Amino acid sequence: MKQVLSVLCLAMLLSSVVGYDAHAQTDEPRPSSADDTLSTLASTRELERYDGLEIGEVKSEPSGFGLFLRDIRDLISIGLTFDPVEKAEKRLQAAEWRNQVAQRILESNADEMARERATKLLDASSEFIERIESSSEIWAQRADKRVNKLVRNIATYNFRKEKILDRIEERIPEDRRGEFDTIREQATDQHRRLENAIENIRIPEDLRAHLSLIKTRIEERAANREAFIEERKTLQEQIDSGDPDAREALMELQQKRKTELRKRQVEEVRE
Repeated sequence: MKQVLSVLCLAMLLSSVVGYDAHAQTDEPRPSSADDTLSTLASTRELERYDGLEIGEVKSEPSGFGLFLRDIRDLISIGLTFDPVEKAEKRLQAAEWRNQVAQRILESNADEMARERATKLLDASSEFIERIESSSEIWAQRADKRVNKLVRNIATYNFRKEKILDRIEERIPEDRRGEFDTIREQATDQHRRLENAIENIRIPEDLRAHLSLIKTRIEERAANREAFIEERKTLQEQIDSGDPDAREALMELQQKRKTELRKRQVEEVRE
């Protein structure tokens, strides 16, 4: 009993040391009609809003020691949680927080060390999501309102991560683009596996419409990115074969991609 109390005290201490502002984001009651839901959920703000899940807002880049303490805090908190739905929620929170930190690091630093730190954080967030995916058969058995919220929030997480990766890609140096393409491809594959994992869960029609809309947004992003990568590959092959005009065409393509990413970010902020 003393050991359990000691662990709980440590978790509370770490929570105060790491320190991040959390606020609950709770949606208004959803319309029952699928058509009404589709029109209501069309805005980006609605798609990226978590339903009743506390999210840590990263206002400044944490130190290496702060990240270490956060790792311990999350490990203890998740380890002491036995309800499968609550455990999945905490993993989702942990993954979202690391995505936000990775974004802040890359937006404020351009050196190699910063990119390595951000990449490790993105990898860590993916590991949390993999654990949610691998335990889906357990938490999905309940098929209640709590699970419905979790499913909605998983889809929201997928959309938010795509937006974060857009912002990172727009700032990534061209000599690191190949490495980042791999990260984005892995993220898209993970989104699709999660979608497959929750495909057969009994959920309301308005929630299924919400998932479908987010899936469409993500797949549109993936198709645009894949077309860019294919065109870039073709131009690189032309450069390697000695085409004198291909290098300028590649630079124009790269600039076009960055412009499209910026435009998408502006449009989604306005929605």
